[in-house]
Amino acid sequence: MFKDSKLKRFRHLYDRWPVPFLIPLILATVLLYSADFRYGLVGTVVTIVYAAGLIAFARRRQMIIRMLQGEEAMHHDMVPRQLLDCMPQPYALLAENGDILRMNDAFEALIADEEKCHLNITAVLGGALNVTAGDAPDGTEHRFKYGERYFRAQFYHLNGGPTGPERLIVCFLTDQTDIRRLKRKNRDQRLVQGLIYIDNYEEVIHDLDDVRRALISSLVERRIRQYFMDINGIIQNFERDKYYVLIQHKYLNHLQSKKFDILEDVKTVNVGNDIPLTLSMGFGDYSAIYQESYESALAAVDLALARGGDQAVVRSKDKVYYYGGRSKTVEKNTRVKSRVKAHALRSVFKGREKIMVMGHRLADIDCVGAGIGVYTIARIMNKEVHIVLDEVISSVRPSVDRFLEDENYPPDMFISPDRAREIIGNDTTLVLVDVNKPAYTEAPDLIERAGQIVVIDHHRQGSDVVKNPVLSYVEPYASSTCEMITEILQYISDTKIRFDRKVVDALYSGILIDTNYFNNKVGVRTFEAAAFLRKNGADLDGIRKMLREDENRFKAKARTVAEAKTFREGFVIGSLDGNALASPTELGAQAANELLNISGVRASFVLTENAGIIYISARSIDEINVQIIMERLGGGGHQTVAGAQMQGVSPEEARQRVIDLVETMLAEGDL
Repeated sequence: MFKDSKLKRFRHLYDRWPVPFLIPLILATVLLYSADFRYGLVGTVVTIVYAAGLIAFARRRQMIIRMLQGEEAMHHDMVPRQLLDCMPQPYALLAENGDILRMNDAFEALIADEEKCHLNITAVLGGALNVTAGDAPDGTEHRFKYGERYFRAQFYHLNGGPTGPERLIVCFLTDQTDIRRLKRKNRDQRLVQGLIYIDNYEEVIHDLDDVRRALISSLVERRIRQYFMDINGIIQNFERDKYYVLIQHKYLNHLQSKKFDILEDVKTVNVGNDIPLTLSMGFGDYSAIYQESYESALAAVDLALARGGDQAVVRSKDKVYYYGGRSKTVEKNTRVKSRVKAHALRSVFKGREKIMVMGHRLADIDCVGAGIGVYTIARIMNKEVHIVLDEVISSVRPSVDRFLEDENYPPDMFISPDRAREIIGNDTTLVLVDVNKPAYTEAPDLIERAGQIVVIDHHRQGSDVVKNPVLSYVEPYASSTCEMITEILQYISDTKIRFDRKVVDALYSGILIDTNYFNNKVGVRTFEAAAFLRKNGADLDGIRKMLREDENRFKAKARTVAEAKTFREGFVIGSLDGNALASPTELGAQAANELLNISGVRASFVLTENAGIIYISARSIDEINVQIIMERLGGGGHQTVAGAQMQGVSPEEARQRVIDLVETMLAEGDL
């Protein structure tokens, strides 16, 4: 900076030194005029010539300086051009519309096609950048694949920025191939934790002698160990029916592609056992932090168990994947869990003065019956309790009216969701019955307002579950929620209680309908629960009368069964127009049950149209898991009883979607 200042002063002095010489010439000319007029004229001529020469010299010098400055500017501008041209990072200068104006050697080498060198940037990159470069803000990034390599493109504006009159855009490309390869390698080598539980170990070995028990244990453990040792995994048995697994992430993808075929392999182990062994597996593909990964694996295996076992669950950061789940759930013979849950429920109720019970939308008799059972438990404990019920379907109306007409029950036993919003608070325990998905409840917003949540349900859990319930009792092997509530009632009090006949009738009705009159999902404990209710005065004749259909509904159901079509061997689908019927979804479910009575039918589907929504009822006996079919349509349920809803589609489109899905799952071996 000092050197430049000194140079400027020197150049200024050089530019001005001829000017002072005009003063002596002018003075000399004046003296010559005083001495002799002729000498004065000579002096004047000399002065004028000198001044003219001085002016001409100044103009010439100024022109030369300008020329030199231009050449110097040209020289200095070439340096960054040469640097950009030889820079290893590809860059291109673009017009406002994305046309390429100039590119460096690296960019040209990347394209390797002269025909593309003067096209638009989107054409050069094969349409990978679906963006108008001129509209992109400074620093905008776009990642794309060109050939076999991956790049990141960044755009910057020149000449006044995005609002300038003549916008130019600079595009820089950064090769991300090696970075992606290293990231992939790091991800593949990341350790994934898993847990494996044998679902029915106690039930399988119960009738085996000691030799066979030891043999079946060793055979199962050998197959599990060999399965994971083949993929360089580490497996440790920490209980006789539980294993801890550690594998690399790349092998998890391999297991998913094979759909965890160990699930089917273990079922072939047979040493005289009547019941095949099944596994529940959970893997936590969620985080590189070991503690979080283990907690994710634990949640995954719990979800597999809650869905009935015989399946693998993989929990990633944003999705849950399910594999298997084809076997029929095995009923637990012991009722220890029911007793433990009953005591836990009693403890929860003791800490709250206000109890609220809520089920799913369009509550059926199992939902309402279970709600009445919980209502009875709360009244035994002298708690303020209400049942949230919005629309009452026709099959439920007789049971609800019996309580509304009884003076022994308060008029606010059943309340609307609006009334529930007014009275619910942090001092309220909300009990969800016959539902475990928040979106399916009568009023999902009540879940956020309650102080505590209790879930009692017999449907298989999905990824959408109630968060942080204080008590969760979900048993997929149970025939109905009414069966579960009936077992809890037997342990809720230390003294013998005689229950109201209307209560036991409601519970018996729920079991009766959900088992299709003891034809579906019936176990020993189902009959034990029914026997307990019968012992407490359940009126079978009165229940049968209460559940009878009117003539129009009966004919609509018969018409649906008669017009149903077979679309694959063992699969039948029917349609029901429920716009003119009361409780059409319930009628569709009954029609699906009726279709199973046809010889050779493995699974039935009935689509019910009502108020612009297509309700799908799916049923099977034992061969087909209709739950996994309905889950792909956004629904869920049990292995043999499931359902889903569709909006924005016609009945024909919904029908074809179900058929296409079944065809696809059969082709992929998922059914």
